[in-house]
Amino acid sequence: MEERLAYTSKEQDMVVLHHEVVIDFPKGRPTENHEATLLEVGRTHNGKDISAMALTVGIPVAIGALLLLAKKTTSTGVLRPIDAENGLHERMRPWISKKITEFFGEEETTLVDYIVSSTQEHVTANEILERLQSILDDEAEMFVLKMWRMLIFEVKKVETGHAGRAKA
Repeated sequence: MEERLAYTSKEQDMVVLHHEVVIDFPKGRPTENHEATLLEVGRTHNGKDISAMALTVGIPVAIGALLLLAKKTTSTGVLRPIDAENGLHERMRPWISKKITEFFGEEETTLVDYIVSSTQEHVTANEILERLQSILDDEAEMFVLKMWRMLIFEVKKVETGHAGRAKA
């Protein structure tokens, strides 16, 4: 049977995943709907065939097992790049602090703490903008836009294993 189901030299496997996630928050926060789609095709690398199934299932499971065995993670379940374990929010702190200091001319640690905690609580960009407009006036929209871009960049760095410290 294995021989009959083997791919020919002109065939390759493909994995297609589509997830629709609905998040219901407590305390009257609006529901969020998220979609994610993945298309992975098997490939040949250095003369070796690597199946799409190995890339999307086998390799991530192996990496997770190695991290657990090396005690580099103690978390279980589904881990998101924005979870506290990844230090994402603290890597944002120097940049946020620099921008707030530039705006006020002095360090405002309470405001920086407030902004960092808002990102940790997964507050939406619009909600952060509303919270900061009375403080940052006309600069609020550009600040939130740049901060959100940086958050996305930091999430992508965590997802690809290139996490480091944010530049101020």
